[in-house]
Amino acid sequence: MLFCTMEFLSSSVLAGVGFPVHILVMHFPFMKYTILLIFLACTACQTPEAEETFDLDDRKIIGYWHNWRSQQAEYFPLSEVPSYVNQVNIAFAYPDTAASKRLIFPHIKESDAAIKAAIARLQRRGIDVLISVGGGNHPIELHTPKQRDDFAASLIRLVQQYGFDGVDINLEGVSTVLDPGDLDFRNPTTPKIQHLIQAIERVDNHFRQELILSVAPETVFVFGGYAKYGEGFGGYLPVLHRLRDRLDLIHVQLYNSGSMFVYTGDLSAPPTQIVEKGTIDFVVALTEMMILGFPVGNDPEAYFPGFPAEKIVVGLPSTPPRLGNGTLSNRAFRLAMIRLLTGKALYDSDYVMRSPGGHPNLKGVMTWSLNWDARKEPGRRSYDFIRTAGEVYTEVLSGKIRK
Repeated sequence: MLFCTMEFLSSSVLAGVGFPVHILVMHFPFMKYTILLIFLACTACQTPEAEETFDLDDRKIIGYWHNWRSQQAEYFPLSEVPSYVNQVNIAFAYPDTAASKRLIFPHIKESDAAIKAAIARLQRRGIDVLISVGGGNHPIELHTPKQRDDFAASLIRLVQQYGFDGVDINLEGVSTVLDPGDLDFRNPTTPKIQHLIQAIERVDNHFRQELILSVAPETVFVFGGYAKYGEGFGGYLPVLHRLRDRLDLIHVQLYNSGSMFVYTGDLSAPPTQIVEKGTIDFVVALTEMMILGFPVGNDPEAYFPGFPAEKIVVGLPSTPPRLGNGTLSNRAFRLAMIRLLTGKALYDSDYVMRSPGGHPNLKGVMTWSLNWDARKEPGRRSYDFIRTAGEVYTEVLSGKIRK
């Protein structure tokens, strides 16, 4: 116990060992003979839980990390992101002013140098690091060409400055509300939608399409466009459609949502079946809509083509009662993923899958947030959500599905 106690006696730490230099010198004059024993003892006492490793077969387990503390979650340093994930989306970059749209990436808890070092360390561990743009508190509307240009140039600068592996577009709220009369997702006329598409294309082209490019829309701006398209419904569809060949990952936020009409595959039928937030069918049905597509505005002539399952990631909150809705229990989450991956309904369901065999190439899982998931509470292990995700993929890929 002495070794661990000594760690807190000084802030001057020996690089690579984690022990105060002057403490070692004072109490262990023959340091070169004892430092290995000290390092091993400290490593053992600082690592209470060993991290599992999952064979994900190129799947993604993605967590958002936010650099602030809230009532829901404590802050932890970026360098401490666990190996349960293989991609981290850092929240958030947002405009320095409402008028300019020049993006900044504030550091509330760590220095610029520490953030850069942490990003490089995660990348050496095989974890992709993306900068997420926007967020619920920072809607971004690119009304003018100048705003478009400022947005694109500043985003390019941030990617270069920090060495990010990619960009996550997380524009929420009014960011993608359509102008009145803009009713064709294939040919949008709303200037801020046109400018957003152009800005993302410019950033992607600058990096020769080598960035990981992901998007995290809210449900109403995607699936809301099934029963009714226009203004506040379906405004992300033009962005998704125009960028479909550039996007690597689409993880719709299956939370912060109301109930949704779900398309069942019958072009002649009006929208009637509803899925309720926070249920297994909600996750399964909406994810399948993203893969197989749906008629926009219930118009068979305006069909939104889906995306390959290899690009679709299931986005859920990590810990109840966060976000107030959309959270699934571990059991429900597991059953939703098993059904999506295999087509097997191991629960009572009102939804008939359009692809009876499921979508075995479904890319992965995203959660908001790692900070929330890190909390260890009675009956809940730390990082419970992302660990469950890895376990489900291991279970399904091995072919050994438990009842």
